[in-house]
Amino acid sequence: MPGMTLWLLLIQRVGPGRASVAQFMPPLFSVALGMVFLGESVSLLALLAVLPVAVSTIPTTRP
Repeated sequence: MPGMTLWLLLIQRVGPGRASVAQFMPPLFSVALGMVFLGESVSLLALLAVLPVAVSTIPTTRP
């Protein structure tokens, strides 16, 4: 329930186009949090998979 509330607040605040970028963030956060809290190593393949998602969010969130 809190997730849906946050999602609707995000849509209200920044609009549906920019809010949709949040759908691509969980893999980025999962890799980062796994490294920080679980001490997991990140392979080159994982970095190459995350890179396009991270880079593509920059121009889509610009006004």
